[in-house]
Amino acid sequence: MNPARLVALTMVLMTKTGLAEGQARGEHRDIPPAAVFDSVLKHDLTAYFALRDSGPISVSYQLLRDGPTITGIAYPKYYVWVVVRSGKRLVRVGAARVAAINRSFEVTNFVEAQGIVRDPASVRSVFPAPLLEEIGRRARGVLSSRRGA
Repeated sequence: MNPARLVALTMVLMTKTGLAEGQARGEHRDIPPAAVFDSVLKHDLTAYFALRDSGPISVSYQLLRDGPTITGIAYPKYYVWVVVRSGKRLVRVGAARVAAINRSFEVTNFVEAQGIVRDPASVRSVFPAPLLEEIGRRARGVLSSRRGA
């Protein structure tokens, strides 16, 4: 077998084995352990939004999908609905894609509810197709509740 083919085959086997083991045990080297997952994600979301908003904020989130999306050798991605408040005031709300990297999270994309309603295509290139209806429903709900307030 030629050396280039042997290297390619080895890489494929290592990738498949690593993914299979990670999925079978519910673990991936980049995802924080279940015991601290929530606190790490909340901390990292808060750090991200604190850079964008002045003053003290609190962040809450809901996973839009139960587990990570793992494609090939890319970092695992999570899709979350995020609500950012300053005291009782709603600062921003929308959908975020976060990547699990070295047992922490990095926000790769955030689209506010107003942007989702105004331009539904803004989420099509970022979020998986099965989540688009739910994201749109949540965004419309935010805008209608603000009008009623």
